[in-house]
Amino acid sequence: MSLPIPTRPLVLYAMAFALALVVPTLIFCAVITWHWVSAEQERYQATTIDLTQRAADEIDRFIEARITMLQALATSPALDAGDFSRFDQQGRDLLEAEGIAVILRDPTGQQRVNTRKPFGTSLPQTPADADRIMAETKRPYVSDLTTGHFLKLPMVVLSVPVTRAGKLLYILDASMHPLVFADLLQRSGIRAPYFGTISDRNGLIIARSINSSSMIGQRARCFSEHNPGQGTWSGTDADGQRIAVHFLRSSLTGWQVSIGIEEAALVAPLTRSIALLAGLGAFLAFIAIAVSLPILCRMLDAQRAADAATQSYAEAEARQRMLADALPQMVWVMSGDRGDATYSNRQFRGFYGPYGATRSERFKRLHPEDSPRFVEAWDAARTVGQPYEIEARLCRQDGVYRWHKLIVIPVRREGEVVEWLGTALDIDDILTARRQLEETTDLLRLAQEAAEAGLWEWNVQTGLVRHSAESARMHGIPVTPEVSSDCVVEMTIAEWEARVCPDDLPQVWRGVQQAIEQHSTYSGEFRTVEPLPGGRPRWVQVFARGIFDEATGEVIRFVGLHLDITRRKEAEARVEHMALHDALTDLPNRTFFRERLHDEIGRISRGGGHFAVLCLDLDRFKAVNDTFGHPVGDALLRCVAERLNQIVRERGTVARLSGDEFVVILPGLPDLTTASMIAQEIIGAIREPFDLDGCMAHIGVSIGIAAGPQDGDDADTLFKNADIALYRAKAAGRNVFRFYEAGMDAAVAARNLLELDMREAIASGGFSLHYQPVVDLTKGGIGGFEALLRWQHPVRGAISPAEFIPIAEESGLIVPLGEWALREACCAAAAWPSDVRVAVNVSAVQFQQPGLEQSVVKALLASSLAPSRLELEITESVLLTDAETVIAILHRLRALGVRIALDDFGTGYSSLSYLRQFPFDKIKIDRSFIREIAEPNTAAIIRAVVALGTRLGIAITAEGVETADQLERVRLKGCTEVQGYLFSRPLPAAEALQFAQTGKWDAAA
Repeated sequence: MSLPIPTRPLVLYAMAFALALVVPTLIFCAVITWHWVSAEQERYQATTIDLTQRAADEIDRFIEARITMLQALATSPALDAGDFSRFDQQGRDLLEAEGIAVILRDPTGQQRVNTRKPFGTSLPQTPADADRIMAETKRPYVSDLTTGHFLKLPMVVLSVPVTRAGKLLYILDASMHPLVFADLLQRSGIRAPYFGTISDRNGLIIARSINSSSMIGQRARCFSEHNPGQGTWSGTDADGQRIAVHFLRSSLTGWQVSIGIEEAALVAPLTRSIALLAGLGAFLAFIAIAVSLPILCRMLDAQRAADAATQSYAEAEARQRMLADALPQMVWVMSGDRGDATYSNRQFRGFYGPYGATRSERFKRLHPEDSPRFVEAWDAARTVGQPYEIEARLCRQDGVYRWHKLIVIPVRREGEVVEWLGTALDIDDILTARRQLEETTDLLRLAQEAAEAGLWEWNVQTGLVRHSAESARMHGIPVTPEVSSDCVVEMTIAEWEARVCPDDLPQVWRGVQQAIEQHSTYSGEFRTVEPLPGGRPRWVQVFARGIFDEATGEVIRFVGLHLDITRRKEAEARVEHMALHDALTDLPNRTFFRERLHDEIGRISRGGGHFAVLCLDLDRFKAVNDTFGHPVGDALLRCVAERLNQIVRERGTVARLSGDEFVVILPGLPDLTTASMIAQEIIGAIREPFDLDGCMAHIGVSIGIAAGPQDGDDADTLFKNADIALYRAKAAGRNVFRFYEAGMDAAVAARNLLELDMREAIASGGFSLHYQPVVDLTKGGIGGFEALLRWQHPVRGAISPAEFIPIAEESGLIVPLGEWALREACCAAAAWPSDVRVAVNVSAVQFQQPGLEQSVVKALLASSLAPSRLELEITESVLLTDAETVIAILHRLRALGVRIALDDFGTGYSSLSYLRQFPFDKIKIDRSFIREIAEPNTAAIIRAVVALGTRLGIAITAEGVETADQLERVRLKGCTEVQGYLFSRPLPAAEALQFAQTGKWDAAA
């Protein structure tokens, strides 16, 4: 109800009193706040001007101090003496601790000293007017923000002229990163909310006290070439914030130093004042309420009197509303003429919301598909004045349609319809549940059919078994395709047993009995008597649950599923086969081999006898695989497996361990002669060529044999000893077999000991390099030296490279050893005449490991040797593994200026494709050709190689020249360089230096 009329003058009186008290106070607070804000803004402006001056002075002092340092450095006696190395060190000592790089260049821009980069690089000059100014005024120059030549980093450069007798000799540059000036701004006392910015003469930001790294190089918004020496500016900065800035231009550098503050910080006092004003207003409102409280009490008394008058009517109406609201359906009353709702219960209002009072609004909430049908029923009922029922979808206020059952009844007075009473019951959940039940039933039937599951039931008391159509098919019972899936096939339990494999029945009945005793579910597997096409057994998996009498606990029946798991069983068999067999050759794998070997050892330990383990390793398989590709290599392994199976057959087991490693177990041998015969058969069979789709492959096999039980009574020992015997067979020349002997352990131990000694020698500097001269026939002098590794063992004396190099490659020690050899050879060559090169051999293992290119660069930098004086010698074996990657590395090394030579040409595949793929600088003909150069065929080969090198622009070196006759012949064939004992044996470093400085070879000799 509304307030009684007598109380309204009291309300107006209270409001007028409150306004008269509050408004003057608010005006007073606003005036005080404005004066306070003005004072705060003046204080911020004074602080900004002071910070700007302090920052500009700090930067000028910093620049002046560094210019003074550079001027002091420019007077260094080292410059007068031309000692740039000492001057470089002086520059590092003076300024490197501050992160400043010192560069000395002549007026043409040629670099003389650079504390950060090697000498000799031409650097970009400072702007032409800067050099001109320094040349004319002999005064320092401070650059704007620029970019480094090498690292492309932002920097500022201080340039100081170096003059002697008034002549500009050099320009001394000092490069500084802009972050140095960001630190200067912070040291100047700039703290939040202030921030400082330094911009160069072009307006580019050099440094900023906040977000310096991200702002470097951006244009300062407050910069202008026409700005006065100092002033103020306001606007939007690069971060999009409104700022106020005071700027000052430095007289020393011409840079602009600006100190700013965000306008949000200036507005902060006003914000605090507004908050104070709001607090004061709230306090005054409280006073007004306290004064008006008696008036409000009188108003409440009047309201209570009005409420008492209507309470009885409200209680009666409330009881009626509670009754209607308690109903689950919507209830509403409509006028008889227009159909508008004159009353609605809680469910109605909750469903329709604020809309739905009028008939047109309710009709709009009908589903479009149901609206015509509903309108037709309403028009018919109104015409005859009869009730009607209808199911339709109504739209809830959140936009969701739900099914309702509507009942509309006319209310008559004196025979005339004056109102309509309507109810609507929500039946959406009932219809949804019915539909979901139908869908679930369909899905279950679909899932059963998709899983090919069969249903079955066994009545334990009657012994009758009922199968669905799918379950009957699994048991081999003919069911025509036309039969519905709901069809039931009945049989007795005895008839069912007759269709189960007799071997599986006992475990099936044991599982059923256990389920009955434990009142649990049962699952099991069995085979049916009726096989699948091809004689394959059909496997069926059964899941069952017993139904028990609650009173007696006896089982009444079993219900369950049958699943055809034949494909799963076959897949498991295939997986088990794959787990024990090699995927490529289908031979037993390592796991199968060890199980078979354990079984054979157990059999021998129980019954006695002999057996043998043969370890096989294919010879030259890697060359075939790398030459023809992995598909051909895989085909070759399959062919080898077939030949091994043909030889061994039932006499033993052939297994593939990995790669080209095979193993054979020969059980029940009367003596070891049989093992020798089979090994010889295997060698003969593998030696025969393999025709792999037109690719003829020739390989061999080495075999190591260990006999059980005399060579070991456990699998690990037997296999280890057979592997040792294989190692001896490969060392004996391959394509042979060897039996294990006790002494072989010692040979392996000696090899391992030698490897340990090598590791110690590498760590302690036990290796050395000897250098064999390479004579240039065209100029009659020394062209270079080949660096050769030498090892003087402290106990065994000199050890041949042919003995320790293979061990170093197998163990990976060749990588650190090769890196040391590179560094040592470059340091030695640095002392030779500048036209004498040094050649270093590089192993294939070094190309397979990362870091070769870095090792070459480090060796050249450490020795200061020109890259053109270093020659790397490789053999064809380097190119046999991942030739594409190796050639890419060679191209990068050659781009550095390093020369590449192909060593031992003619002893491997001598593939001309390598000469086409990479432009070698030199080809070295192997000494075996020089030794037989008198043979016509050998001489023809040498002439062909020389002609090929001449055509491709490649130098030809003859190795192993030991006689004057050989020298004359290689000269006539056109070789440009020779190397051999005719000129000198490999020399220690000191003798090689002397030879390089004084030794000359007479080309006419």
